[in-house]
Amino acid sequence: MIERDYQYIRDCVNNKRYDDLHEKNAHYLSPCRKGNGRAYSLKLSYMNEIFSKYIDKGIPLYKPIIKNPEELRRASLEEIVIELFSRHKNKTIKEIRRSIMKPKEFKKWESKTKIDKAEFARTTMAMLGVDADQAEEFVKSNICVKTLRVEKNLKMNEDISFSAFEFSDLSRETWKKSFAYEEMVNRKFLWSVFVHDGDDYKFRGATFWSLPEEDEPVIKRGWEDIRNIVRKGVKFAIDVKTIKGKPRVLNSFPDSNNTNQNRKEYKLCKSTKPRNKIISIRPHAQHAYYDLKTIGYKDTEYSPSNGSILPNGDVMTKQCFWFNNEYILEQIKKQVEL
Repeated sequence: MIERDYQYIRDCVNNKRYDDLHEKNAHYLSPCRKGNGRAYSLKLSYMNEIFSKYIDKGIPLYKPIIKNPEELRRASLEEIVIELFSRHKNKTIKEIRRSIMKPKEFKKWESKTKIDKAEFARTTMAMLGVDADQAEEFVKSNICVKTLRVEKNLKMNEDISFSAFEFSDLSRETWKKSFAYEEMVNRKFLWSVFVHDGDDYKFRGATFWSLPEEDEPVIKRGWEDIRNIVRKGVKFAIDVKTIKGKPRVLNSFPDSNNTNQNRKEYKLCKSTKPRNKIISIRPHAQHAYYDLKTIGYKDTEYSPSNGSILPNGDVMTKQCFWFNNEYILEQIKKQVEL
């Protein structure tokens, strides 16, 4: 794998394709920036896995896709992965499981397994011959695998979330060193796509993807808007509509409701920034947690670990960045026939 990374870097340099050199396009050996130039660097995700395996000597949590490294002499990791997926195109979950499991194993799986959201993700890995939540090559390469379900109307109901963050960190970050940049821009994704067809979901294919360069200014602008709202002060309002017996807390982070003049949320707590077409932030905690001194509202029933402190001292439910589903679906349609 490192040899292939070296060949990629060498070819870009020899052909003077310097703009094509990106850390996200390498697997283990990265062309990282150093001053005004570049330097070879082993990726942090790769070194973390090596440390865990040989220094920490933890129990291996991941299984490899490629059992024989010689396979990489005929094809790249991406080509091998797409080849494995192509064998199952237009099959349902049950049909996929039946084709890759022994009869007794399949019968046991069929009798015990509920086909829920988690099973779609497990089946994505199973198509690659991996009976774990992740594959070793993806972890080492920092490739994010997401299994997506598209409904009959060719819309996605699920957005794609990332790690929760602390507002104190976000307010101090710069773009190229932000969590949002590292998790959403400076990495590669693998989308595994199921489409609701008739009475069941069918696997339509998989594709590797990274954020197009022309979209980076858009996502950066959305990140800056959210950071600036945090720095200047988040506005809150209480809606009389209740959720599980509690009032709904509205905030001024831009979304599809508080940027739409026809919505109640706009009238109660409008955002000063426009809705970004690529990213948004939403709660990422098990329970709601609020201690809002600015409006005299508290909901502290659950652990404070569910909340994050804002610069002005207010505490609100911990948040994370999300890819908006309309944007991801638009990207998928360019690469996968739905």
